[in-house]
Amino acid sequence: MSKITNLRKLRLRHGITLIEFADAAGVSNQQISRVELLYRPITRELEQKCARAMETVIDRRYGAVRALERDYRSFRSALLDETEDETRGQ
Repeated sequence: MSKITNLRKLRLRHGITLIEFADAAGVSNQQISRVELLYRPITRELEQKCARAMETVIDRRYGAVRALERDYRSFRSALLDETEDETRGQ
Protein backbone atom coordinates (compact mmCIF):
# COMPACT_ATOMS: atom_id res chain seq x y z
CA MET A 1 0.00 0.00 0.00
CA SER A 2 1.46 3.35 -0.99
CA LYS A 3 1.65 6.28 1.40
CA ILE A 4 0.13 9.70 0.84
CA THR A 5 -0.35 12.80 2.96
CA ASN A 6 -3.51 13.75 4.80
CA LEU A 7 -3.62 16.76 2.49
CA ARG A 8 -4.16 14.49 -0.52
CA LYS A 9 -6.74 12.45 1.36
CA LEU A 10 -8.70 15.61 2.25
CA ARG A 11 -8.34 17.09 -1.20
CA LEU A 12 -9.61 13.96 -2.95
CA ARG A 13 -12.36 13.29 -0.40
CA HIS A 14 -13.76 16.79 -0.92
CA GLY A 15 -13.22 17.16 -4.66
CA ILE A 16 -10.57 19.87 -4.46
CA THR A 17 -8.57 19.79 -7.68
CA LEU A 18 -4.80 20.14 -7.77
CA ILE A 19 -5.25 23.32 -9.77
CA GLU A 20 -7.68 24.85 -7.26
CA PHE A 21 -5.42 23.98 -4.35
CA ALA A 22 -2.19 25.04 -6.04
CA ASP A 23 -3.77 28.36 -7.00
CA ALA A 24 -4.75 28.97 -3.37
CA ALA A 25 -1.23 27.98 -2.23
CA GLY A 26 0.56 30.07 -4.84
CA VAL A 27 2.65 27.14 -6.07
CA SER A 28 2.52 24.81 -9.08
CA ASN A 29 0.16 21.86 -9.14
CA GLN A 30 3.16 19.63 -9.83
CA GLN A 31 4.76 20.78 -6.59
CA ILE A 32 1.60 19.99 -4.63
CA SER A 33 1.36 16.57 -6.26
CA ARG A 34 4.97 15.71 -5.40
CA VAL A 35 4.46 16.82 -1.79
CA GLU A 36 1.22 14.85 -1.45
CA LEU A 37 2.89 11.70 -2.72
CA LEU A 38 5.87 12.26 -0.41
CA TYR A 39 8.28 12.66 -3.35
CA ARG A 40 9.47 16.03 -2.06
CA PRO A 41 10.78 16.99 1.37
CA ILE A 42 8.24 18.87 3.48
CA THR A 43 9.48 22.17 4.84
CA ARG A 44 7.87 24.25 7.56
CA GLU A 45 7.25 27.02 4.99
CA LEU A 46 5.49 24.63 2.62
CA GLU A 47 3.44 23.19 5.47
CA GLN A 48 2.28 26.71 6.37
CA LYS A 49 1.46 27.51 2.73
CA CYS A 50 -0.63 24.35 2.48
CA ALA A 51 -2.49 25.13 5.71
CA ARG A 52 -3.28 28.67 4.51
CA ALA A 53 -4.31 27.33 1.10
CA MET A 54 -6.74 24.83 2.65
CA GLU A 55 -8.26 27.62 4.74
CA THR A 56 -8.58 29.74 1.58
CA VAL A 57 -10.34 26.91 -0.27
CA ILE A 58 -12.69 26.38 2.69
CA ASP A 59 -13.50 30.11 2.80
CA ARG A 60 -14.14 30.25 -0.96
CA ARG A 61 -16.35 27.20 -0.90
CA TYR A 62 -18.23 28.39 2.15
CA GLY A 63 -18.97 31.64 0.36
CA ALA A 64 -20.16 29.79 -2.74
CA VAL A 65 -22.43 27.53 -0.69
CA ARG A 66 -23.91 30.53 1.13
CA ALA A 67 -24.61 32.20 -2.24
CA LEU A 68 -26.28 29.01 -3.49
CA GLU A 69 -28.37 28.86 -0.32
CA ARG A 70 -29.50 32.49 -0.77
CA ASP A 71 -30.40 31.87 -4.42
CA TYR A 72 -32.22 28.66 -3.56
CA ARG A 73 -34.27 30.37 -0.87
CA SER A 74 -35.34 33.04 -3.36
CA PHE A 75 -36.47 30.36 -5.86
CA ARG A 76 -37.65 27.68 -3.39
CA SER A 77 -41.36 28.03 -4.12
CA ALA A 78 -40.77 28.44 -7.87
CA LEU A 79 -38.01 25.96 -8.71
CA LEU A 80 -39.78 24.65 -11.81
CA ASP A 81 -41.10 27.97 -13.10
CA GLU A 82 -39.92 29.06 -16.55
CA THR A 83 -37.15 31.67 -16.67
CA GLU A 84 -34.55 33.14 -19.03
CA ASP A 85 -31.32 31.17 -19.56
CA GLU A 86 -28.61 33.65 -18.55
CA THR A 87 -25.81 31.22 -19.47
CA ARG A 88 -26.52 31.10 -23.20
CA GLY A 89 -24.65 33.46 -25.46
CA GLN A 90 -21.70 33.85 -23.13
